[in-house]
Amino acid sequence: MKKVDVSPFPRRYFLFIGVICLLITVGFRFYWESRDKDVLAVMSPEDIALLAHVSGTPESQWQALFGDYNSFTWNPEDGSIPRKPVALIENEDRTGMYLPDNYSLEDETSYGAAKAFYLYHKQYGRMAYLDDAQRVEDLLFRAVTDRGMRLLILTPMTDAEGTYVTDIQVWQEMLDSLQKRLEDRGYTWGLRFSCLRNQKVSRSFLIGGGLLPMFAGLWLLCSFPPFKKWNMPLSILGMAALLALCCLLPAFTQKLLMLATAIVFPCCAGRSIALYTSRDDDCPLWQSVLLFTAALTGWSLLSGLAVAALMSTGQYMLGVTIFSGVKLSLLLPMAFGCLLLLWNLRKPLLQTGWKGWLGLAFAGAVLGAAALVLAARSGDIAGGISQLETNFRNWLEYTLYVRPRTKEMLAAVPCIPVFLWACRRKFAPLQLLCGAGALLECVSVTNTFCHAVAPLLVSVMRTLLGVGIGLIPGVLAVLVLEGLFRLKSTR
Repeated sequence: MKKVDVSPFPRRYFLFIGVICLLITVGFRFYWESRDKDVLAVMSPEDIALLAHVSGTPESQWQALFGDYNSFTWNPEDGSIPRKPVALIENEDRTGMYLPDNYSLEDETSYGAAKAFYLYHKQYGRMAYLDDAQRVEDLLFRAVTDRGMRLLILTPMTDAEGTYVTDIQVWQEMLDSLQKRLEDRGYTWGLRFSCLRNQKVSRSFLIGGGLLPMFAGLWLLCSFPPFKKWNMPLSILGMAALLALCCLLPAFTQKLLMLATAIVFPCCAGRSIALYTSRDDDCPLWQSVLLFTAALTGWSLLSGLAVAALMSTGQYMLGVTIFSGVKLSLLLPMAFGCLLLLWNLRKPLLQTGWKGWLGLAFAGAVLGAAALVLAARSGDIAGGISQLETNFRNWLEYTLYVRPRTKEMLAAVPCIPVFLWACRRKFAPLQLLCGAGALLECVSVTNTFCHAVAPLLVSVMRTLLGVGIGLIPGVLAVLVLEGLFRLKSTR
């Protein structure tokens, strides 16, 4: 009788369950965020009185600009459930939220909490204040659309000399412009602010969400010959470990799975990119570019949504807790992918002689510099950017629905067509350099979804726009390289 191999069935079955759990969780999160559209701007009575006193404008006119400052609470009495929504104010370093005294988010059941953006005075100095208050408006707009803030707590603006801006017309025009921009995005301005309930961690939710990163890790491990025969034992061991951790240590397991997902999925992409370097592709280059880009973008989005699904709890969506291990999730997959590329390309690199070593040194210098820039500009405390880049970012923000990430649009995505061209021409140094660039796309997209306060729709649109725009310089670079290659061949 013919032997039937049924060993893959349980893994495929559990993988299917993991995808279903992911879709359900992401669907619920999209639904929660679609109802989270009310934005309110307020100013404390003390600050309004200060502006009225300095400007000479009646206090009532200043009060008419803002919402009800008493519509939320700061500190529930005696640790009881608050009778008003709680304003969770982002700290100055953007690494978490201030929790009121005697208040636990885990105990909140009825009135909810809101992410509040407090305009700290030191932020005016960072923005190099413009007379038309445009940068303040842009900052508030990004706080709402990019980071999910629904309560804007304003403070008196100051100019470059530290003098209070007391012209009420400047305030009126800034708030009117902000209102119009937000209403164009589907937000409701000025009546109230929307709150989020604290969605708590459930063990079944963790088990379902952990299936995808677990099996992705198993595929990655078993793609190397020494581990292929351990496929089934490792699957059983992984399932047992996942069940045990989810039941005994749910909070720790949630953090572990988020970090594992952000590392394993890009590492799988790195493995596939490295294997592609030795592949002979007979289809037209344009077709390869479209298929490869679609596959890499789809995998990157799956990676990001898997992280976002695991972060779909109140602690993360309200910004009380942030993703841990940002630098590790950025650098470890890049190092892993670059090592695989080096190993797969070792023979053609050595066969090119001193030119190959020169190209390798150049690629290493570029990758090292890119890694340093990536680490320095990642996370919430990032290095400064030039005025030119600031102006470019602002132009994209006003032109597009959401601004794509610069490193994806100008560095990662353009490397994809060049990488595929280099694979056809067997130009090893360029394969190494642009293969790492293509991997950066997956790493960066995954990192985008690690910011739980950002709405999922914004993260998805940011990724798709970055891919669409980034392909343009990549295709142009391929045309130039192909022209140079043919010109050299004719000599």
